[in-house]
Amino acid sequence: MIQRGWSDLHKRWSRSRAPLRPHAQVIAAFETLLAAHPGRRLLLGVTPELATLSAPVTAIDWSAAMIAQVWPGNAPGHRAVQGDWADMPFAPGSFVAAVADGAVNMLRWPDDYCALAARLAEAVRPGGRIVMRCFTAPDTPEALADLAGQVLAGTPIGFHAFKWRLAMAVADGVDVAMRRVWEVFQSCFPDREALCRATGWTSEIVAEIDDYAVSPLHKSFPTRAQLLACFPGAYLVESGDYELAERCPMLVIDL
Repeated sequence: MIQRGWSDLHKRWSRSRAPLRPHAQVIAAFETLLAAHPGRRLLLGVTPELATLSAPVTAIDWSAAMIAQVWPGNAPGHRAVQGDWADMPFAPGSFVAAVADGAVNMLRWPDDYCALAARLAEAVRPGGRIVMRCFTAPDTPEALADLAGQVLAGTPIGFHAFKWRLAMAVADGVDVAMRRVWEVFQSCFPDREALCRATGWTSEIVAEIDDYAVSPLHKSFPTRAQLLACFPGAYLVESGDYELAERCPMLVIDL
């Protein structure tokens, strides 16, 4: 289930900003949705903003580098273990709740999504809750030419929101290779100085997309309907009103 080749992901994570990383609105949404489910929680990945939720948290991530560089450190009731989400080393019903931020988008749709749904239903006890923020594509794909036109016209767009919009526009169906995102970016914006002038982005920020040039990773961006089809009984809750929030709903499953 888990993609390999994440050796530099922890380096990119330190530079990520909203909407890629959860901020105050997203954390508040998690806290509200989990308030009635105190107890031991499972965290997919080592998102540091979710590591300090006010309950015992066990995080699982396949990457030792992510755990070493991103996890804020083990403490009583808060620990991270290395492992694959497809074969989690926990007894059935070990957790009151499970949480994740953007984790499903690292998987292949639909098979890995459905497999994860089954694993989480085993790990979380009856009466528990699963809450995951997900990145979803619009029902009508955004035209690449329209996005590029907006950017070059100076329409205010944050660079991190732009990267997700670009990836969704480039995707062949649901799945997209991150190297392909870089190739399309290079084709659409060959003059980076002009791009920076039009957008106000710094050259350092724009250069972050070069991480994708050698990336072996794929991302998946299902529509809301495609996402819900993989998680029986799930429903969606909005995560805030920040930039691109309309594509970042909270998926909730009550067991």
